Amino acid sequence: MKWSEAFAPLRERNFAWFYWSRFVNIAGGMMAGVALTFAVLCITDNSATALGKVLAARTIPMVVFLLFGGVIADRLPRMAIIQVSNVLAALSQGAVAWLVISGHAELWMIIGLEAFNGTVSSVSFPASTRGTKDIGWLKSNFFFSFSDYSDPGKSAFGTLVAFNDDFLQQGKGFGIHPHVNMEIISIMLQGRM
Repeated sequence: MKWSEAFAPLRERNFAWFYWSRFVNIAGGMMAGVALTFAVLCITDNSATALGKVLAARTIPMVVFLLFGGVIADRLPRMAIIQVSNVLAALSQGAVAWLVISGHAELWMIIGLEAFNGTVSSVSFPASTRGTKDIGWLKSNFFFSFSDYSDPGKSAFGTLVAFNDDFLQQGKGFGIHPHVNMEIISIMLQGRM
């Protein structure tokens, strides 16, 4: 394979945005976690309690707002959510870095910025980990590999093989499904059958 062929997908604008945003997000997240640990330990004279407070400040909002983040991710364009959340995460991590490097960092400042960063993650995570399909009358979000969305790490969870959020146009629906020995449960959240 030639180099031009290997990098051909990056010439597709949407894929290039997605690829580079994921690259920056993952690389930055990995480095920020290590740097944050050392920074907190440095400014608090190796206080494990202070480090726990900072990590909790990031984790608690992420867990609390994750379902709300999934709702946002279902209703707004994924690319916009990923781009905005990456910028916000970079700004919050950059602010922490600036505070530490400039010598102005106090524990409460880092806790606040990490709580903000956790809230941003609660929106970006659902947007970047779910498969989607839009065929006009049906908009679907997949938690597991389904239809054209394939992720070997999300092939099934025990006997649960599909868990989708489907938005159907009024007057449309599915025909008879050819599934054998399967239970399909539909829960109406809005509209009527």
